[in-house]
Amino acid sequence: MSVKRIDEIEWEKTDYGKRKTLANMELGIPAIVRYVVIEGTVDPHSHPHGEIIVVLKGEGKVIFEGWEKEIKPGDIILIPPNTKQGIKKTGKEDVEAIAILPG
Repeated sequence: MSVKRIDEIEWEKTDYGKRKTLANMELGIPAIVRYVVIEGTVDPHSHPHGEIIVVLKGEGKVIFEGWEKEIKPGDIILIPPNTKQGIKKTGKEDVEAIAILPG
């Protein structure tokens, strides 16, 4: 068991902004848990696995195959495997979220 502080974990730069990996298989957790900051747009992409995204701050749109949905704090986005999806920031604040993927 361990206790971490989010502010002590290093940021990783990404195409869409930045992220912190909070947990992964290296720590014996069977999932990847990331704190992500979307400063613009996450281009449409897909994964062979599902993904859960919990929106903490900011407003945006999630773009799924052929449709869009507004997102805001408190929303939980459930993405099935092999689903093309992206996220676009639409408000003044960056979109901050927790992303959970299989490890």
